[in-house]
Amino acid sequence: MDTGAIADTGSVMDTGTVMDSGTVMDTGSVMDTGSVMDTGSVMDTGTVMDTGTAMDTGTVMDTGTVMDTGPPPCGLATCPSGCCTAAGACAAGTTGARCGTGGALCESCMALMEVCTNHACVAAACGSGTCSTGCCSSGSCVAGLSDQACGTGGNTCVDCTTGGGTQACVNGYCQ
Repeated sequence: MDTGAIADTGSVMDTGTVMDSGTVMDTGSVMDTGSVMDTGSVMDTGTVMDTGTAMDTGTVMDTGTVMDTGPPPCGLATCPSGCCTAAGACAAGTTGARCGTGGALCESCMALMEVCTNHACVAAACGSGTCSTGCCSSGSCVAGLSDQACGTGGNTCVDCTTGGGTQACVNGYCQ
């Protein structure tokens, strides 16, 4: 026979402490006694802080020296069939102003009153093109102002004293 009465002799009570242990457990019934009390604090017990400094502790160093000195200097290795100018450039070595070979310093044949032939300064064949203000004596250009070698325009020099004469060379002419 059923008396119709059901008695619950147990109760669930919230004591006010909520603790997260990592597990959530449901006891089936919750009874609120009227107060909720927080007995703990949520507190960050650690400080996120940069305890070090990001720093390059080593030095990358080139122990050798690399210098850009430009192109290699003019010389035999860089100018074998020409000559080198005072500025260090390689020239063909075939002109009166720049004559030479083998990477040597160029010569000015014109300053020597010579011509550049086969990369070398040589005495110019005397003539009107190479001796315009003097005369030619034995293949060489001379001033043409002496009594024994008088002349002008690259012509053959004349000896004004030949034949016992009394002439003298005046401005390249026997008089």
